[in-house]
Amino acid sequence: NVVDFCGQTIRGDGMIVNSHQESKKYYFVDIGTDCHLTMQASSPKDKVQFYFRFFLVYTLLRVAPLSPAPLFPESSRGSALLNPRLELTSGESSGDLCHAGSYVQFYDGPDRSSPTLGPSLCGKSPPRPVLSTGNYLTLRLVTRGTQPRVDFVGDFTSFRLFNQLECSSEPYFTCRNGKCIPVSLVCDDKGIDNCGDGSDLEENLTTGSLSLLILCSILGVIVGGVVLCWCFWSPGWFLWRIAICRFLPCCNSACASCQFCAHNCMHNKEHRVA
Repeated sequence: NVVDFCGQTIRGDGMIVNSHQESKKYYFVDIGTDCHLTMQASSPKDKVQFYFRFFLVYTLLRVAPLSPAPLFPESSRGSALLNPRLELTSGESSGDLCHAGSYVQFYDGPDRSSPTLGPSLCGKSPPRPVLSTGNYLTLRLVTRGTQPRVDFVGDFTSFRLFNQLECSSEPYFTCRNGKCIPVSLVCDDKGIDNCGDGSDLEENLTTGSLSLLILCSILGVIVGGVVLCWCFWSPGWFLWRIAICRFLPCCNSACASCQFCAHNCMHNKEHRVA
């Protein structure tokens, strides 16, 4: 949870990140939140990707928009101190759609002093995946306005791109799209598509098919045992069951042919003896 691990750096191959503990149940509505969480890949050779699975970040009553009047760089900081509603953070501008409300911002490094990755993010639709250029990626959550509404779920994934030689010499899984991810992320119990093309989940499908085959085999053995008991549980029972076939048209035709052949054979034998 971003708000619970505010300011911390977590090192690993990957992890699922929620905005807050009650994510997907209740909105996070605390005013004036400014938290960041940094993901560090286990290997310095890896990069980090963040993929939003669910995303709602907005404010019902946003702060007043910036004045369209020209801004003077030498006085921008002073005016922000006089009017907190006009305070700008790194990467914000009057053309930023999220500047007046709550938003999420990514940084290409170990903290929020690192270069920003793309514009600030807000709204109700999951943004595109975010990729770092190194082994650090920082996520920052800021809430502004009087009624913020924040709720998101996503996942960090450490990966390598188009580096098959190093991937083959280390415990990495090669995805179809050219990525390599640590084997610890393959077929995880969370069902996360870390590759981005589903190739790291295919072994789960194979395992499921094998389980289904085993189940069908067991059911086949049980049904076969029941049929054998039904047919042979007492002497003569099977023959009595088979005799019911004489009422079927095909069996009647076959029996009639057999009787005709037997009658002709007997007649020919008597003729030779005579």
